[in-house]
Amino acid sequence: MRTKKPSEYPYSQEGVLEKIEKFDIAHVQNVVKTSYDQRVLAVVDVSEKYWSFDFRTFALNIIKNINKYFSPEKYSFRINGGAQEIRLIGETVKVGGDIYYKMFNLVNSSDKTRALQMNIGLVREANNTPVIISVENENASVSGRHFYKSLPDRLAHFVDVLPEFNIIIEKQVAHLQKLNEKTVSLKSLYRELLREDEDGVIKPSDILRVRALTKRLLKSQSSDVMQITNTEINLLNHPKDLFQSSFDLNINAKKIINLYTEIYTQRDSTTIERECHRLIEILDKI
Repeated sequence: MRTKKPSEYPYSQEGVLEKIEKFDIAHVQNVVKTSYDQRVLAVVDVSEKYWSFDFRTFALNIIKNINKYFSPEKYSFRINGGAQEIRLIGETVKVGGDIYYKMFNLVNSSDKTRALQMNIGLVREANNTPVIISVENENASVSGRHFYKSLPDRLAHFVDVLPEFNIIIEKQVAHLQKLNEKTVSLKSLYRELLREDEDGVIKPSDILRVRALTKRLLKSQSSDVMQITNTEINLLNHPKDLFQSSFDLNINAKKIINLYTEIYTQRDSTTIERECHRLIEILDKI
């Protein structure tokens, strides 16, 4: 879900509850209608296997109990048709000179555009983009499509681990600190991000990601890139030529995470969680 950057508000439990109360999701036979504040946002046909997750009741219960685990200071609320995201942010932690906030978020859709997803993670203060790191067998995140056979068990699992909120955050911080002590070869990273499929083709979306990462790296004005020549800049902008050259850059791994997640500032947490998982898996490996 690509939207404009969501507005943030000072956290007030009453304010968040008031917004959630305005949601109504009606599932009649094989049609689901989503309304907010009595305004219809989406009407979709669904199969008999589709389960209308009671977003309003579940979200209300989470918000009423979230203070047991951390103290939100800000919140944002996205609505895009039948897709919704609530993000709660608060309590700072510091990693390698960067300030992060603890985060809880809930993503849902009643128009089949998104699976239900809940995440525990961190939000970097500098660009307000989440970093979601999987720890302890994905306890930091749960997702599932709206099918009755699978989703209730996943929801129950996440509720069970929610009391471990701060333990999960501590493990995410420890992982970031570990990556902050590591440098990686940019050439090796690009090779992993630009893997060919079985037909020898690189996905256009992967090429666009690497271009966006290169653009942010060159704009970062850090000591890593200040001294490189125009020829070397050209190599960075053309990875196939870079792979054939002897030129390379060693970049701090956490810095790569910061630059990469900036690409997804206007995406919802479903996309961010997937891309964080992909990138961190690569950074841990190379």
